[in-house]
Amino acid sequence: MARPWRLLGFSGKLARLIPAISIFLFATLPAFVVLGAAIPAQAATAAKITSPAPGSRLLGSSATFSWDAGSGVSQYFLYVGTSLGSNNLYGQSLGNRRSATVTGLPTDGRTLHVRLWSWTGSAWLPRDYTYTAAMLTGQKAALTSPSPSSKLAGPTVTFAWNSGSGVAEYFLYVGTSVGGNNLYARSLGTNRSVMVPSLPTNNRVVYVRLYSLLGGNWQYNDYTYTAATAGFMSSPLACGDPKCTFRYTQGVYTPGIINSVLDHSLQKNPSSGWWQYGFLYDGGGNGIVVSFTGETANGPPKSAGKNSSNHCIAGKLDLVPAPGAGALANSGACGSGYATYDEHPGYDFRAATGTPVMAVADGTVLNIGGEYCYKSNISVACANWGYVGIDHGNGYISQYGHLSKIYVVPGQKSIKRGQVIGLSGNTAPSSAGALGAHLHFEVLKVVNGHFLIVDPYGWIGIGADKLSAYSGITVPPARLWQ
Repeated sequence: MARPWRLLGFSGKLARLIPAISIFLFATLPAFVVLGAAIPAQAATAAKITSPAPGSRLLGSSATFSWDAGSGVSQYFLYVGTSLGSNNLYGQSLGNRRSATVTGLPTDGRTLHVRLWSWTGSAWLPRDYTYTAAMLTGQKAALTSPSPSSKLAGPTVTFAWNSGSGVAEYFLYVGTSVGGNNLYARSLGTNRSVMVPSLPTNNRVVYVRLYSLLGGNWQYNDYTYTAATAGFMSSPLACGDPKCTFRYTQGVYTPGIINSVLDHSLQKNPSSGWWQYGFLYDGGGNGIVVSFTGETANGPPKSAGKNSSNHCIAGKLDLVPAPGAGALANSGACGSGYATYDEHPGYDFRAATGTPVMAVADGTVLNIGGEYCYKSNISVACANWGYVGIDHGNGYISQYGHLSKIYVVPGQKSIKRGQVIGLSGNTAPSSAGALGAHLHFEVLKVVNGHFLIVDPYGWIGIGADKLSAYSGITVPPARLWQ
């Protein structure tokens, strides 16, 4: 009988090699291969969750589920729900990824159902699991200041929050997208407030996320704010003296330039209608000074006699406008151990007699019955106090006091930012007593015919700004400096 390879037409040397090749192939085939039988395809196996351990209790409101590859599986889909096979808590295709972090899970101890789907190329194979939700008895902290959804006062803002309950640590994100932290990200430990600098001033949305560590798990609340609008005022001084031996190198944020601060707890003397710089004997002051940073001085006045310096309140105000910045305050007005004047309606800047004083923005010199200024707190002619006011045409008026020389006239138009309008000094009626040379600077906002004191530094203290409380007309704080 002819050999199979001869029937196939093989002959010669090739024919003689065929038996040897056949023996080698049969010797190396796996034991389960039978000549002539079909090799069955390997059955696909659905992936299995490996973490968290099936049937375990979750640790918090988020959990990362991981699984093995399964066999013959090319895609995965994960359901998390509160009933078998449901996905009311999570339902998402993961492609070929083998883990997924699920957030927003209940923390009330209920049963959670998890279904992991595996795609074999022809069918989705499910595996079901159950877990017990975490049981957290604490409560997340909530931001209290600034008011959520409000407009920020400037590029530096102090955020404050309540304690929540059972919170071990706080962490704050500030960014330009939901959950973003490109503007700020830091653990605050157990502190409940933080000053955040360098925020945008372009009216955009700012996103804030406050994390609370509860039971070893981070939970958060999200908030949105509107960024401040960029200010329009430049510094009224370039130097602190005529020869410019002391320079305002950082403009109005140069350390050590403020002799006296604007008091955000302003109240008027009920009999005269003026701010009496804290002469407590006639009801002109409340004995408290609050700065734009929220710092407060409320120590005893310097002395108690009539016409004495009892308007100086004991205490210390540093006026640090942002973390790491230098203190703006000095003790030039009241001396060591005393913060500043009570009921002071503006800022006293360091400026020796004869220092050029500049307009902070374009505008027109006031002409109110032939007067250079609006008499916000003076009862005699503006010239007697060396006062000049400039209307900037946007609802704001800047006023410059105690000038030794005035280079503009009432009603003068086309005043330009940086234009020298006079020289600093200590001009005041003799009844005011001896004044040291400085520049008194104040800003007014005109609202329905009312001239209201506002702070060009805005408000970065904790809680609501109460500066406008004296008038009964609320003026939202705003940083006016560029």
